[in-house]
Amino acid sequence: MSCAVNKGRSEPCKDTLGGIRAVYFADFATADGAFTVTASEVTAIAAGLTTVFKYETLAEGNTFDQGIIGSRESGTRVNTQTLTLLLKKQDVLTHAQIDLIVAGRPVVIVRDNNSNYHVLGITEGMETTGSTVGTGGAKSDFNGYNLTLSAQENDIAPLLDAATKTALEALVDSSPIAP
Repeated sequence: MSCAVNKGRSEPCKDTLGGIRAVYFADFATADGAFTVTASEVTAIAAGLTTVFKYETLAEGNTFDQGIIGSRESGTRVNTQTLTLLLKKQDVLTHAQIDLIVAGRPVVIVRDNNSNYHVLGITEGMETTGSTVGTGGAKSDFNGYNLTLSAQENDIAPLLDAATKTALEALVDSSPIAP
């Protein structure tokens, strides 16, 4: 693989939005190797991945960032993917799911407000690096779950192509937790 930059980029229009619309959790055991990636784009999902679990995330505190660091000394690069989720309102069923997310290492697909789907933790899953369940002190304080998940990957999180977005949405479990 050549490391030389081979494309330029013009200034884009002001037509994008920040923020996350939804996240999809997939068990690493079924998602490992399930995504066909070509040039930073997921072009297919293998038949072994049969279910994903969708969490709507419409609050502004939900964030996804990637920090890419290259090292001349070691000849490596690491992309640290960090996902912060604020899941409003506590309930028994979500308590159980949070326990499973923390105990496992899911692959997480983030749908941003521009309908881009980013696959995080694609090679090793994501680890929960912070998790709190809180009610706050004042009546207007946040009540719910605050999760921080992190993964270290070699490449930028790939994006799903149009056909794979449709395929992913077809895998969503149709019995979500109703808080």
